[in-house]
Amino acid sequence: MDFLDYDETKKLFEKHCPTHVIHLAAKVGGLFHNMSDNLGFFRSNMQMNDNILALSHEFKVEKVISCLSTCIFPDKTTYPIDETMIHNGPPHESNFGYSHAKRMIDVLNRAYHEKHGNCFTSVVPCNVFGPNDNFKEGVSHVVPGMIHRLHKLIYIDDQTTKEEDKEFMVYGSGKPLRQFIYSLDLAKLFIWVLRNYDSAEPIILSVDEPAEVSIAQLAESIVKAFNFRGKLSFDTSKADGQYKKTASNKKLRQLLPSFEFIDFDTAIKKSVDCFNLILREMSYRKKLLRRQMTIIPKLAIFIGFLFWLGFNTPDYDIGEVLDRNMIEIHKTSYEQLKTTYSDEDQILNEFIAHQFEKKEKTSEKTSDDPMLAPGELGKPVNLPQNLSQEIQKKVDDGWTQHQFNQYVSDLISLDRTLQDIRTEYCLNAAKKYSQNLQSTSVIITFHNEAWSTLLRTVHSVINQSPEHLIKEIILVDDFSDLDHLKQPLEDYMANNFPKVKILRTEERKGLIRARIMGADEAKGQILTFLDSHVECLAGWLEPLLHQISEDSTKVVCPVIDIIKDNTFELIFNNNPTYVQVGGFDWSLKFTWYIVPERERKRKKDPSEPTRSPTMAGGLFSIDKNFFERLGKYDPEFDIWGGENLELSFKTWMCGGTLEIVPCSHVSPYKWRTGIDAAGRNAVRLAEVWLDEYSKYFYEKSGKTNIDFGDISERVKLRQDLGCKSFKWYLENIYPEHPIPLTIIGQGEIRNSGFGGNHCLDAGDGKFIILYNCHGQGGNQYFTLSDQGQIMNSEKCFDYSEGDDINLAGCARRYHKQKWSYEKETGFIRHTSSNKILVISKVSNDLTIRMLHETEMDRNSEGNKWIIESFDP
Repeated sequence: MDFLDYDETKKLFEKHCPTHVIHLAAKVGGLFHNMSDNLGFFRSNMQMNDNILALSHEFKVEKVISCLSTCIFPDKTTYPIDETMIHNGPPHESNFGYSHAKRMIDVLNRAYHEKHGNCFTSVVPCNVFGPNDNFKEGVSHVVPGMIHRLHKLIYIDDQTTKEEDKEFMVYGSGKPLRQFIYSLDLAKLFIWVLRNYDSAEPIILSVDEPAEVSIAQLAESIVKAFNFRGKLSFDTSKADGQYKKTASNKKLRQLLPSFEFIDFDTAIKKSVDCFNLILREMSYRKKLLRRQMTIIPKLAIFIGFLFWLGFNTPDYDIGEVLDRNMIEIHKTSYEQLKTTYSDEDQILNEFIAHQFEKKEKTSEKTSDDPMLAPGELGKPVNLPQNLSQEIQKKVDDGWTQHQFNQYVSDLISLDRTLQDIRTEYCLNAAKKYSQNLQSTSVIITFHNEAWSTLLRTVHSVINQSPEHLIKEIILVDDFSDLDHLKQPLEDYMANNFPKVKILRTEERKGLIRARIMGADEAKGQILTFLDSHVECLAGWLEPLLHQISEDSTKVVCPVIDIIKDNTFELIFNNNPTYVQVGGFDWSLKFTWYIVPERERKRKKDPSEPTRSPTMAGGLFSIDKNFFERLGKYDPEFDIWGGENLELSFKTWMCGGTLEIVPCSHVSPYKWRTGIDAAGRNAVRLAEVWLDEYSKYFYEKSGKTNIDFGDISERVKLRQDLGCKSFKWYLENIYPEHPIPLTIIGQGEIRNSGFGGNHCLDAGDGKFIILYNCHGQGGNQYFTLSDQGQIMNSEKCFDYSEGDDINLAGCARRYHKQKWSYEKETGFIRHTSSNKILVISKVSNDLTIRMLHETEMDRNSEGNKWIIESFDP
């Protein structure tokens, strides 16, 4: 039946002459299908809706009920949603064509009512489940899918294992909340709407808000219905989806206050019993299944609309009404099933394939599958290449305003699930943390942050933290001028997160002063500072608070993973052996470097907290009293830059300890850019804390004529605290940091050949390897001295023979560590062996080679290297 064809649709009306119509027809599709054809979705659905409602008017249908979707509500809204909010703002732009067409049903209903007095209305149901649901694995909704999986575990999978020894693994954490409505309850409400609801205004058909249940409660109910004796557990590596999307049924309750929804556990038991009955009947093939489906959750793709015939007698029994008057949607005979199947699970899948997929026996998921939420588990969101001009402009505008792909961010759930990457050590340690850890005030400063990234930061903190450990979340708005960060942000937080407090500066203060403002207002004993565009991974908070509970002078930082700014893919390091620590160069720029051997030996397990000379800056926890005793941040620092090194130096020099905690992971979307960290802030830092070593800073930075202001209060603070010297810091905390040679080259060392994206990398700290250039310094940050030493942190390139270049302790005037860089040719030459460092293909793999010039391919770009900054 093609409802886009007016004449064909009219013939159906002429044939049945319906008095009541339930309109479920729609063109639907997944995320990228919608994105690539919003116009098609809009035109097709508009045409269908217009045909059905126009013919309903022409054939004098008494009432039409159209089924809408929660996706028509504004993208930026508060919860719970209600009927008055449908037109309050634009829907999500990824499916605006479909959403606006659905909204137009509401507009058409009102217009027909206003002009002709037609009783056309619409309903918005919540999640439906019940007997005769779609139980097919891979495409079913959460309730039938969970029922099917548990049945397989009990009766089909590994029958040699006792039931009490089996484990039922539920996908996700179990925390998300959902409103579920039993199909028979929804059918009753549809009938009530047909009989009693005469308004053109839409109405939400949902269970009460207190009836919202977690996925864990759903699993427990299904386990109870099966009387399963095994273990119930949760696979947190699987996606959770959106945390909640609560709908209000206040309007329904005002009109139908006495309606009683079936008990949730009872409804689940009925669904399970129905499922078992289907399997028994199919397994034994004793009779045909001629059961009619009452309501099918969201099967608009399979059924156009339902005709209500001869609905005139108000005192019909509900069951009789459904049995007599609902159209039979699908009828499948067991005799039609292939008798070659002996496994009842295969039979069930074949049955469902006949019933819902028109004998399609595959259910491959694709990137367009609506069940695959964009970005879940930290997977990349890759936009189609042929974006419309309008969408491409939005993508470009996001990059221009925020320096990351805001369009992709807006496609991802605010409650997306990231993998739990904790090691066994971390999981065991979590069981031993005190139950009386002090709560923390989380301070997040922002200026003109994107809506989705700011909200996802807050959602992530809430979702990934024990509730009792979050004292408050303080959002400090540093004089933003974007409209969405004004009243909409106030309303959103007030309606969803009562622990969130918003402070606003009266002028642009910069990150440093804004953080001080947040710290001054904080009520928690521990302060946790985060950037406004991060996501926290499972178990991120407790390890930080635990360390401070042991010693209030500890300043602790999570491991900083990266979320790629273009696809929002999570790039994480879950091997604590390769955790890096913070350092700095003599221009006072922060750097990462390999954990020194002395620190590796100190620790019993790589996942234990690692002492670090400096912190990256944006993400850390600190005792509030200790933060104040250290003088907070230097309030005369401008905007940001250098504050991380100042806090690092004075933490160590004034009685504290700075640690990176491998059991805690937080992932930012971007790195701050655009500030000269070796400017005024760095000069103040050098003057107050570096003592006689400040000369090296001035030599490297050249910042000798900067007005750095009055530092007398900061000098006095250091004296009052009795802080140690910078010489002590270098000798005891950062002995690997070399007193400078004259550096003539520094930065990444990039090869010109084979695409130009391969850099030298310090790897595991033992050998130089070839790796994709990442631009983040660390293992790819090298310095070349005027003595010919190429260094990464405290180690130098060391070559003897073959192709391997070792990393060894630096020793001046040692012939194995002398190299030269010839800028004209791009050669890196080992002086004593006179060999050239090149890369070449060996068995289709790129590899480092050490060759004499006579052995080289003189025309190969693989011979040429570019040192990022070279000034001999």
